[in-house]
Amino acid sequence: MLSSSPGRQADANMQGFSSEILESKKKTTIKKRKETLDKYEMPAHWKPIHPSERFGKLRQAAFSLFCLTAHGHFDLEDFWAVIRLEQEEGDESGWTEELRKLIERMNGMLVVVRSFSAFI
Repeated sequence: MLSSSPGRQADANMQGFSSEILESKKKTTIKKRKETLDKYEMPAHWKPIHPSERFGKLRQAAFSLFCLTAHGHFDLEDFWAVIRLEQEEGDESGWTEELRKLIERMNGMLVVVRSFSAFI
């Protein structure tokens, strides 16, 4: 009968512990962003177009598509919250996280483009 080594058990415990910390940190970040959005109103030109305006549904769809393509969200609320957190409260953690996500997204797009160009 094989028993697991103490080192493996410690690694498993650390992985479970680190995932709990990440979940807690994620909830804290989301809470901070919501509080920031409540505290600092987003300017009108950052907000999505209302569907009742002229060509509103088309403009809203285009705005959402551009936002999704640029940074993976359908609106700019997260970026507004990250910018306000950094400028007003000095918290750069949100900015570094969004930058990491953007770099990962760009790397993914480069892989797709390179793969596609290989077939042409």
